[in-house]
Amino acid sequence: MSESSLTLPGRKGLRARDTVAMCTPLLNVVFVVAGSTAGALGIWGAAVVCIVLAVVSLLQNYLFAEMAAMFPGKPGGVALFAAEAWKQFSPLLASVAAFGYWCGWGLSLSLASLQIGQIVTAQWFPAATNLDVNLGIASIGLPQILAAAVMITAVGANLLGLNATVNLNKVVAAAMVFVLAGLLVPPVIFTEWSTASFSFNLLGEGSSVVSVLVWMYVGAWSIYGSELCATFAPEYRRPVRDVKRALKTMAMIYILVYALVPIITAGAIGEQGVVTDPVNFGVNFYSQMLGEPAGGVVAVILVVATFAALLSSSADASHALKGLAQEKLTISQLAHTNRRGAPSGALVFTLVVNLVVLFFVGNIVAIIIAANLGYMISVTLATAGFLIMRKTHAHIPRPIKLGRYWVPVAVAVTAFNATILIAGAFNPGLAAGGQGTEILIALLLLLLGGLFYWVRWRFQATKVA
Repeated sequence: MSESSLTLPGRKGLRARDTVAMCTPLLNVVFVVAGSTAGALGIWGAAVVCIVLAVVSLLQNYLFAEMAAMFPGKPGGVALFAAEAWKQFSPLLASVAAFGYWCGWGLSLSLASLQIGQIVTAQWFPAATNLDVNLGIASIGLPQILAAAVMITAVGANLLGLNATVNLNKVVAAAMVFVLAGLLVPPVIFTEWSTASFSFNLLGEGSSVVSVLVWMYVGAWSIYGSELCATFAPEYRRPVRDVKRALKTMAMIYILVYALVPIITAGAIGEQGVVTDPVNFGVNFYSQMLGEPAGGVVAVILVVATFAALLSSSADASHALKGLAQEKLTISQLAHTNRRGAPSGALVFTLVVNLVVLFFVGNIVAIIIAANLGYMISVTLATAGFLIMRKTHAHIPRPIKLGRYWVPVAVAVTAFNATILIAGAFNPGLAAGGQGTEILIALLLLLLGGLFYWVRWRFQATKVA
């Protein structure tokens, strides 16, 4: 099958660089992941965790590229791959697996918006941290209020259509490249850069193999995030070429950023400077190196970048839900689109769930743990689905066909993902902020996915999405 035959007729479509721009703002999560992990494992330990996850992400992106090219007209990305592979064995499992993918990207709205709220509060309203109201089951402060406002604004922007998200992210991606370049190059040249403060506690005192696996579980969602490029396969101008190029390019960028940013930045401000304030250590670096005005400018850039990441996440999550509904694996209302083509039903549902999570969880690492359970289930079943579809979908043309040696690679990646999934699900308390309730929230959301599947087939069987 020629690539031209896979191009969607009558549409301009996205290019690889458009979805790379959409993914680039997601790199701001490097601060949360690297900083939090360094607090437990040291800078060198955090670097090892990040590099391993980034390499795994690159390998599985090749698997996703083959699967995305098999279904160029269907949205959903990883959620679609998991559902297609498993629905012949258990449609309910396929629905839960795909809904788990939505959990990963959907809950990132509360994560990213809370990150914005914390950066703004710390940078411009530090005194407001004393005004938090503890309601027992929920804590409400300025970061949560700002986060709610940001979340509502982002969903409203996505209701205007995908083009608005792409255009904003192109501008923000350029600003993020500038910020990250400032973190990677000048510290070594213009400061007394040193690794003297670095520690390596990968398997040292207070650490274990299980705790390392749990921190890999925590970091997986953000570092695996380059797979977002596959979700928009139907939107590409040339789906085969663009999806392959976008997935490979973004994975390589993730390896570079996650390997170097924590090491080089910590060499300039010390490991403790990273560990003490993992959300803001990038801002603190610029403030120390260039003064408070520079820190303020970078804070603004990171806030805008986080907002752009929020737009990308909500677009990805809503398109995945829309694709799930079109495959009749969840309620038909989630397939509804407005006159601009935006998946309005999925966007509104995602907003409501995230507002609840924002006020009743309210901890960034805890939100990551909750989001990761469904996400890792989906990713693990999708990489296993690569192996299954080599047998069950042999009749479908593969414009991107990986060699036979990718079969053992897929087995290894699936085994790795399953291992960190099990470790993280059963030991959330080994991560900072983990209390176990996050896993309960994740399980409830997965049960909701199963309920939606039952409603679809019990009461909406004749509806066409």
